Amino acid sequence: MNLTIAIITRKRPESLAECLAGIYKQTEKKFGILIVDNDEERSAYPVFEKFSGIVDVPVSYVHEPVAGYTKARNCALKQCNTRYIGFIDDDCIPDKNWVSYGLAAILKYDSAYVVGNSRDSENETPYGFVENYIIDKIWKFADYDKHTLEMKAEKLDTKNLILDNNLLKALNIRFDERFNQYGGEDVDLGFQIKYKELKGYYVEDMVVHHKQKDTLSKYLRKAFSYGYNGQNLYNKWHHKNECSGWTGYKYYRFWHISNWIHLFKINRGNIIKNIYCFILYKAFNFYFLKGAAKSKKYFLKR
Repeated sequence: MNLTIAIITRKRPESLAECLAGIYKQTEKKFGILIVDNDEERSAYPVFEKFSGIVDVPVSYVHEPVAGYTKARNCALKQCNTRYIGFIDDDCIPDKNWVSYGLAAILKYDSAYVVGNSRDSENETPYGFVENYIIDKIWKFADYDKHTLEMKAEKLDTKNLILDNNLLKALNIRFDERFNQYGGEDVDLGFQIKYKELKGYYVEDMVVHHKQKDTLSKYLRKAFSYGYNGQNLYNKWHHKNECSGWTGYKYYRFWHISNWIHLFKINRGNIIKNIYCFILYKAFNFYFLKGAAKSKKYFLKR
């Protein structure tokens, strides 16, 4: 066994159970599972107890009481004793061949990591629609090189990822805990790996199905986090000409009239949906800027 799949979870036992059910259906069985419970009340432990007794895949549990994805992911890296570590978020369900495709790819490329194909759930919410529109149609950040499949460093994605943990340990690469509160630690890890002259690759067939944001509060928090961690990444990496135009570029694109017109065209014939999506679009813009402003004030002081 040379792969451990780490699931970072916090107060979502139902989603965790669905994720585990998908992992246990893998065609390749030579892997272990590590549940990192990031809830001070240990809400994931009953799920761990239920699954650990009924399946033939080894599963272990560790409690990281300090909230934050970065703390939890570093806990997983520390606990992992296999060469490779996979990360799947607790709101994702992998296809049955996720392990086999992922391991085959990272061995083929002999790379620091591989990132899979993350697909949103079929029941699209207005929040998911607007968020994806902003990412895909407005910011237009490419995920990988279409010819070589080499990943862009800024698109390393921890909800669908396999890393060479031995390589990271040898080079003392870890998630930067300054990104603990609002995320961005995965993008930062991509840059850390890049500047050690290492690469990652995209794997089309390594699929997870991701649940979209289903409440306004989650959607607004996500918008805030994009602004917050975007500014954090600029603060840390702009001296290497990385993320140097992120905050200004993203802000400008929100206000480009052609994007508003295009958004309306997508929902043509549905006036109510047009109005609601436009309100969500502007709300995203507002909370994005709030996040960037807060980060600019505090990041360098920590």
